[in-house]
Amino acid sequence: MTGCVGDMKKNTVYVKAINCALSLIIIIALLGVMFAMFFKSSAASLSIGGLRLFKIITGSMEPVYAVGDYVISRSISPDKLKEGDIIAFFSENEDTKGEIIIHRIVSVGDNDTFITRGDANATDDTSTVSGKNIIGEIVSHLTFLKYADRLFSRMWAFIVFIAVPLVGMIVNEAVGLVKKAKQSRNISSVIIKYGLDPEDEELQKIARQYGEDAVRDIAESQKQP
Repeated sequence: MTGCVGDMKKNTVYVKAINCALSLIIIIALLGVMFAMFFKSSAASLSIGGLRLFKIITGSMEPVYAVGDYVISRSISPDKLKEGDIIAFFSENEDTKGEIIIHRIVSVGDNDTFITRGDANATDDTSTVSGKNIIGEIVSHLTFLKYADRLFSRMWAFIVFIAVPLVGMIVNEAVGLVKKAKQSRNISSVIIKYGLDPEDEELQKIARQYGEDAVRDIAESQKQP
């Protein structure tokens, strides 16, 4: 009986530990999928204070930044920018007006205006960039996020990291419930063995905590005149 109680406690701990691990995998995977979906748009960005995270969606800045790379910009005063800096800005071109562009400054003009060009482009951008449309200077290149993005954009990743753990949680919980029910029956049978009431919740609690010896002691004490 004591062994049954110990096994019950161990099984409960194992079930909880496995479910916590699987839940963590599912949460991380869901966040990854949401992240990948969010950055499918060219206008998507995440802001924290003066920093903003962007995804490169064209090859205009290759080989410095490849399609799928992530970069971080930092807010900066336009008068501190210089030739060679890479900036994020809202496009003023008719074809791409309002879209976020990440290009290099090739020339600084008057009144906080800038001429930009993608490193992979043969010509400068057709419209100058005014200081008011500058989001910030690119200060960091996060290559590893590209691989996370690719991973969570694929269907097989959804199956492996979400569907499989979810099924695992259900199976694990079901197995735990079956074992718990079986062990509860064992406790009831021990209580019945000593002629006591198996429906007595307090007695069941004592049996789980202290084992068969405690049940026997209670039974013997009740037989005494």
